[in-house]
Amino acid sequence: MKKIVFVCLSILFLLGVIFLIYNFDGSKNSSQLGTYDGFGYDDDANGVWDDLDKYIVDRYPDNAVMQATLKQMAKALQTGVYAGSARDDSAAQAGRAAISKSLYCLLERTDGDIRRFDEESSLLEVEMLKGDPNRNKAYQNFNALLSGGFYGSDQKENPCEPLTPAF
Repeated sequence: MKKIVFVCLSILFLLGVIFLIYNFDGSKNSSQLGTYDGFGYDDDANGVWDDLDKYIVDRYPDNAVMQATLKQMAKALQTGVYAGSARDDSAAQAGRAAISKSLYCLLERTDGDIRRFDEESSLLEVEMLKGDPNRNKAYQNFNALLSGGFYGSDQKENPCEPLTPAF
C-alpha cells in the first residue's frame, strides 16, 4: 500500500512540475529561457517577436525577400507599440517614420500592386494585434499620439533594409 501511495505522489509531483513549466497550454513563462519585452518573445534576438517571425516564415517559406520585407515592417510596427506604451511623442514620430519606410518598401516589393500591398500590410498588423490586449492598448496609444498630424514622405533612397544572408 505504501508503495502505491509513493508512486502516486511521485506522479503528482512530476505533473505539478510540468504544469508550472508549461502552464497547461505550452506557453512560456518567466523561468524559461527567452527574451520577453512585455509584448512578446524574441528568442533569436532578431528584433521581431517570435509569433510574428513564425507568421512571416509560414506565409513565405521560400521567399527570403518577402520575409525580409515583412520583418522590416514588423520591427517598425513594434516601434509603434513601444512608443505607445511609453506615451512618448518623439518615439511615436520615429515609429511613424519607420512604418512609413517599411510601407514604401512593401509597395516596392509588391511591384506597386495595391491590392497585394494592402493585403500584406493589413494581415501583418492584424497578426500583431490579435489576442494581445497589451499590444492593442499600446498601439492605440501610438495612434493617438499621431492623431491630428499630417505626414508626408520625401522618400528618395531605397526604403528597404539590406537583405541579411540566411544562416
